[in-house]
Amino acid sequence: MRPRLLLALLLASCAPALDGKTAEEWAAEMTDPATGPGAFARLESHGTGAVGMLTGILGSGPPKARIQAAALLGKLGPAAAPAVPALAEALGAKEDVGVRGMAAIALGRIGPSARDALVMLDKALHDRDVRVQVAASLAIYGITDETTGPTRVLFRAFTSPDPDVRAMVADAFEEMGTPILPFLVRSLASEDETTRANAAKTLTAMGPAAEEARGALQNCLEDPSENVRAAAAAALARLDER
Repeated sequence: MRPRLLLALLLASCAPALDGKTAEEWAAEMTDPATGPGAFARLESHGTGAVGMLTGILGSGPPKARIQAAALLGKLGPAAAPAVPALAEALGAKEDVGVRGMAAIALGRIGPSARDALVMLDKALHDRDVRVQVAASLAIYGITDETTGPTRVLFRAFTSPDPDVRAMVADAFEEMGTPILPFLVRSLASEDETTRANAAKTLTAMGPAAEEARGALQNCLEDPSENVRAAAAAALARLDER
């Protein structure tokens, strides 16, 4: 276990019980359908005073409680910075995609104070679940304001057959201040061949909704790259589907 994470968990375990309850008791309440909403609201009402307890739950609770703890830490934003080591560790929670995804979202909302988690977030860009990849991309943007690496992952994710994933990607582009269609059109003129090809493939996935990109795609039919030309042709074919 990483030293900083160990310290955070030790501090959480040594802290007084919150409202007379231990982390284990809070986790039990959070996962009980009858008491869960109330427990969540009470923890939220403590604000930054709950960071230690939430860190403890995140490190040892059942998956549902860990997801909720990460969500609350994310709502606290920069004030939850002491929980960054635990959230970074949660990115490696192999047993639950929800824990990994919510940990990434929380780190992004903490912002620049979560820089120590960037190594783990970079690894999460290759998570086996595309939703975690998208969450990690947005987190990296939230921490660094850097878009190049994240958008490459978002391009790839937008080709997912799952409409919920594509909607998540579109929301991520919006949050980064780069509405997806104008961004893709600009990317078709990038000097980087891979970026141009990925943009065309993403427009293919959008189908008729990418009509505004028709002119830029037609220009790509003259691209020096065979891959880009093929991707642009496929995108144009999709535009005509009804």
